[in-house]
Amino acid sequence: MKKNSLKNSVIYSIIGVLIVFLLWFLLYFITANDYLIPSPIIVVKNSFINLASGEFYIRLLSTVARVLLAVIISFILGGALAVISHLHKGIEKVALPLLSIIRSLPVFAILLIILVAVSRVVAPIIVCVLTTLPIVYLDVLNYLSSISENLKEMLKVYNVPLKNQIFSVYFKGYLPLFIKELTAIFSFSLKLVVSAEILANVYLSIGGDIYNASIYSNVTQMFSLTLIICIIGIIVEFIGNFIYYKMEKKYR
Repeated sequence: MKKNSLKNSVIYSIIGVLIVFLLWFLLYFITANDYLIPSPIIVVKNSFINLASGEFYIRLLSTVARVLLAVIISFILGGALAVISHLHKGIEKVALPLLSIIRSLPVFAILLIILVAVSRVVAPIIVCVLTTLPIVYLDVLNYLSSISENLKEMLKVYNVPLKNQIFSVYFKGYLPLFIKELTAIFSFSLKLVVSAEILANVYLSIGGDIYNASIYSNVTQMFSLTLIICIIGIIVEFIGNFIYYKMEKKYR
């Protein structure tokens, strides 16, 4: 069942990509303007040129480093807050509305405010943390709430040490879902950080390159870099789903 689900997910993803490219070709022929909608073929060729450039990878690694840092901070803070909320319901009652307010904040307006206080390099990280932390918090809290009371009672009856409970029971059960959520949040954070880098015009970053391409009306480069980021996000999510299904099969 899981294998068929994974196979269907791959097939639907391929169909989705083909539809996007067909619509892209259609818009290209309708507009007949390379400065508005560039040719998909030219964009793909330009993407390979970028992928063959060493400078591109320096900028990509710079952006990915920001994404990884933001994701790590979100999982540490969100996970810790979720555990505390699970143990103390009063904390949960305070945290839920607070994080709901944070989630409702307009991302780019917050970025502009943050840019007043911190550097352009740091601002995208803070924006990403503020956006993803509530997601992590709710995911971990929902997992902890889903653990059956019978399992908790059994651990108490057999006097299982807390360390073993955390790593051998709770974390092991959460691990497949953790991998899936981690890759999904990484993919989402990658797009978010790149968007923030564009607005902040961060030096040595993919977002900064897209911003510079827009300044010089290099629409092909803008589409090319955006396409690469989208493909990276899709690949990361696919890897996460593949690992998730494999681990689900192994552990359950």
